[in-house]
Amino acid sequence: MTQNNANDERRHFKRIPFDAEAELSSSNGRWRGRLIDLSLNGALMERPADWTGATGEPYILHIRLAGDDVSINMDAVIAHVATNQIGLRCTHIDIDSIAHLRRFVELNLGDTGLLNRELSALGDTHEQQHNSANNQPDWGRIAEKFDLWLPQLAPVGEALLAALNAQVGDIILDVASGTGEPALTLARRMGNTLKITGTDAAEPMVKVAQKKAAQENLPHIHFQHMAAEKLLFDDGAFDKIMCRFGVMLFEDSLQGLREMHRVLKPEGRFSIAVWSTPETMPTMYWAHQVFKDRVPPEKHPPLAKVTSLGAPGALDNILRQAGFTNFTIHAHTFNYRFPSFNDYWDIVEQSDIMKMQYDALAEGERDKIREDVAALAHAFTSSEGLIIPHEFLLAEGGKCG
Repeated sequence: MTQNNANDERRHFKRIPFDAEAELSSSNGRWRGRLIDLSLNGALMERPADWTGATGEPYILHIRLAGDDVSINMDAVIAHVATNQIGLRCTHIDIDSIAHLRRFVELNLGDTGLLNRELSALGDTHEQQHNSANNQPDWGRIAEKFDLWLPQLAPVGEALLAALNAQVGDIILDVASGTGEPALTLARRMGNTLKITGTDAAEPMVKVAQKKAAQENLPHIHFQHMAAEKLLFDDGAFDKIMCRFGVMLFEDSLQGLREMHRVLKPEGRFSIAVWSTPETMPTMYWAHQVFKDRVPPEKHPPLAKVTSLGAPGALDNILRQAGFTNFTIHAHTFNYRFPSFNDYWDIVEQSDIMKMQYDALAEGERDKIREDVAALAHAFTSSEGLIIPHEFLLAEGGKCG
């Protein structure tokens, strides 16, 4: 950003004094400090005494609003570091955080006209952020290949099923079921003693899942092409609802959870898994590190979005906003296991999980990507092979207290 552009941006967004606790998290650690001021474009906070972060690295800023059971979560980069202060530039902010921030700014500005001008300026930047936040893999394109990852994700499915505690006669919904897991595993175990519906926003994924059900002669499970934000089911249609690594990837996570809450029976139960913080998801962090200086920002691996509900309080907050009140959240660790780095890399390439990034690379860079990831993975290699720990958050409970 040029100096003139930076000055223009500062004029667009009025900063509001803001005395609150804030937490910054990244792949390198977590730091807490006092927030000094906040705007629709970034924040200024006191520099923590133990600060070891770096300018330009991706961070998540989490702010709990004093006196309110709401929080603001912002993906950001460090714009500047001074002796006693750290300046952050917002790179993405979710819809609910924008709403909370808008309310706060409106109360403090006392100038509706100025607020509207700031929101107009924010709209231009957030159209770009939306494009960047949705730089996920083309799930439809990789549907036939995604099952290469299922053995690695199986422990998460087992944890979800244990928390769900399905019973004979249950009617169950698996949201963002992808190619059918963990719904198919449950269907195989319990047979026709229950009914299961799986949904996913990527139609090719749904077709793969339905094909499996047909091949295995599982008539009590079926899959539908459907976005989580608009579930085409009656209120209270399901006894149990589960979702593995889907909520944080919804177009609108809060709306998706509200729909899940709506279609769950009053006495129903749910289990949801989301990825934790960036530093606890090594494979995605490695991808971000090796591509960030080689491809445009809109092609970066979606580390911030994938881990957007892993920040402290983020999952609890959004579940409560969606209407859930009776639940617990616990962190769990599981391992990706491969005989060697070569075996891991074969699946990365065969699954096309990073095709978007590969297509954006300059000629001759592909081999360098492999070399750089291998260097990052070296610390996880032993005589037992390549073992990579990952952390996820498991929310489980009932619809209401």
